[in-house]
Amino acid sequence: MDDAPFPGWVSWKDNLSMRHPEIQIHDSGLVARHDQACYVCGNSKAIYRIDLGVFLPCDTCARKGWKLEQPPKWVPAWLKRLIGDRRLRNGA
Repeated sequence: MDDAPFPGWVSWKDNLSMRHPEIQIHDSGLVARHDQACYVCGNSKAIYRIDLGVFLPCDTCARKGWKLEQPPKWVPAWLKRLIGDRRLRNGA
């Protein structure tokens, strides 16, 4: 299944290359320009947080509830414990 399944969709082969956005930060460090589209809708420009160095969804998508989140700190420890317990039970 090489072609896109529906009209207007992009084939998966066209999306294999990684694109690096162009970011221009002013000498003052207070303002930046970029060419990165919003990851959610793809129509508007994303919001670039200079202090964090990450792109956030555009204002429209943010108003709809989309946001960038990190998992709680207890999740990795919980997963490590779960994987460790399974290895002990399986005799590995």
